Amino acid sequence: MGKKITKPKEFYSPVKDFKYKLNDSEDGIIITKYVGKDTEVVIPPKINGLPVTTIGVSAFAGCTGLQSIVIPESVTTIGVAAFYRCNNLEWVYIKKFDWTVKDIIDIFGTNPKFKFFRTQQELDEFLNSAENPDE
Repeated sequence: MGKKITKPKEFYSPVKDFKYKLNDSEDGIIITKYVGKDTEVVIPPKINGLPVTTIGVSAFAGCTGLQSIVIPESVTTIGVAAFYRCNNLEWVYIKKFDWTVKDIIDIFGTNPKFKFFRTQQELDEFLNSAENPDE
């Protein structure tokens, strides 16, 4: 039997868990590295009053403990290999993207466990079925 899959945290991961910088136009934040240890990450939509617009190249790469991530709608760009070798990443929730399979592989790699959700309903149905497998 697999690990228990939980619903995402209802609060954002602490800002101290991210290294970040201003984007070139200085109107948004680029997450350059995740340095936290949580298995469930909820990226805040704003840091220091500015929208988080980008997850940089390899920002979460090698975070083997990461199991789930919620990406805010403010994020419009995700760098190549942002989640490379996140071998235990089971699901990602993000509404904003229309990705091709190639885009997903470039960003997340080829993790066979990985599931991708773009609506709250899709995520809720998945989580409910994981919590209640006999229903």
